[in-house]
Amino acid sequence: MDSTLTNAPRERMIELEGRGGAIAGLEFGNTARPIDIVFVHANGFNARTYRSILAPLADEFHILAVDQRGHGRSTLPAETLGRTSWDGLRDDLLALMATLDIRDVVLSGHSMGGTACVLAQAEAPERVRSLMLFDPVVVPSPSDGGVDPESFANSPLVQGARRRRAIFPDRAAVIAAYTGRGAFKTWPAEMLADYVADGFRERADGEVELSCAPEWEASNFSSHAHDTWG
Repeated sequence: MDSTLTNAPRERMIELEGRGGAIAGLEFGNTARPIDIVFVHANGFNARTYRSILAPLADEFHILAVDQRGHGRSTLPAETLGRTSWDGLRDDLLALMATLDIRDVVLSGHSMGGTACVLAQAEAPERVRSLMLFDPVVVPSPSDGGVDPESFANSPLVQGARRRRAIFPDRAAVIAAYTGRGAFKTWPAEMLADYVADGFRERADGEVELSCAPEWEASNFSSHAHDTWG
């Protein structure tokens, strides 16, 4: 039988004291053992997007994949005003590890999620066994002059995020609009469906809306004052 079906994840909501809400998670594997891997997604994605990749690992590992602030099912506030870095994402991970007393863990992440893992490991190395990263975003250290904020503020990624359509009639309409197009051109149907499942939330008028607001996605693309070099 397909392990992605037999190793179905369990949904969790974990309140983070002092952080303004709860971080949502998908838990794979044997929950009787300590968490082996915390997985953190890329900007604009969510934990469920990676279900078909993580589920086959559940026979050997206890995995917690989380929705970062402003993404998926998490209720942590996503405020863009005055935001200049991903330090808040780091602090969410630190609060998660403290809340669940996670130790000797592998922090794993994709793109922005990978960078959040690097920042968290630098602050709490006693909790982290190792890092497993996929395309982490690493920019020059502030001590080396950093980067010109304007170069990010006006980047095509930022402008594209701000133009992203946020509201659709339903999830079926989202899948029809995304299938075979743009960044989703090569995505398997199963992964696209998983992304859409938690990447959109219901509105009071019956339509669905991006759970990662375009302005928040744009803020993530433009906020790079954090120091990944320690």
